[in-house]
Amino acid sequence: MNKRIAISVITVLAVGVSAAGYFVLQQSNKLGEAGSEIVALEDNVSALEQNVSTLEESGSVLEVKLTDLEAKVSTLEAALDKANDDVELQQKLVGLGSYAPSFEMEGAHCNLNSGFILTNPNCISDITIERVCVFAYDGTVVYEGPFLHWREETPWLEPMKP
Repeated sequence: MNKRIAISVITVLAVGVSAAGYFVLQQSNKLGEAGSEIVALEDNVSALEQNVSTLEESGSVLEVKLTDLEAKVSTLEAALDKANDDVELQQKLVGLGSYAPSFEMEGAHCNLNSGFILTNPNCISDITIERVCVFAYDGTVVYEGPFLHWREETPWLEPMKP
């Protein structure tokens, strides 16, 4: 009986060693595959690091271009603001110049035509009349010179006030 027990024990041990060897071999293959995947991932990391460097350089170039474009946009905005101010000023002047009151003077129809100057183009309330011309209906200049107040300096225009 000892012989049979010894053979059974040896058989069980041999099967156990074979099974353990098989499992060790499987784990070894998995470990080899994992090692080759790690090497492949390391190569991918190197490629990605190169891509990041390239993108950082591209980002720097784009930042320079963006700064240049921002400067150009600022210049264009300033030019547009100036153009808008000029248009607004012209519109004010056209609006002011279109007002030419007319009145009768000694039987002749007269128009008051004014030249305007803006002392402060940003503020319409600072408009002053610098020069006036009074024309007779036939085009004869009745008065040309600095603006005169109706009652104080132009008694000869008093009967013709608008």
